[in-house]
Amino acid sequence: MKRLIFSLLMFALVAMFTTGTLLAKESRTMNLEKEHTYNQYLIKALQDTNMGIRFSAAKLLGERKCKHAKVHLLDVLKNDEKYQNRIAAGLALMKIGNKDVLRHLKKQARTDKCKTVRHVLRGIVHEMSKEEYLTMY
Repeated sequence: MKRLIFSLLMFALVAMFTTGTLLAKESRTMNLEKEHTYNQYLIKALQDTNMGIRFSAAKLLGERKCKHAKVHLLDVLKNDEKYQNRIAAGLALMKIGNKDVLRHLKKQARTDKCKTVRHVLRGIVHEMSKEEYLTMY
């Protein structure tokens, strides 16, 4: 009798653990899908006609460290008519921490038509060139 009760309790514990693990895995998968969808929405928002929406999208992509946005943020950095959005794109690229964009940032720091953007980008390049920054990512 004791063995039967013990076996039933063990079976119940294993069933609870297995179910919990499966639900947690499913939840993580759903969260990754939602995160990807949201990032795609923000990337699309970089093309919006409203300057504030483009600015906010660039800022959020940097905070979320969305590596898929790199090419789109480089496009904003090079082509957006508003200097504020170019700065936001540069800061987002720094937060994402991709070393590949350093040469693009350097070039834009030399060629941008706005002195403020050139100054901020030089600061970003300087910060990203530090050895401790490069080893973080």
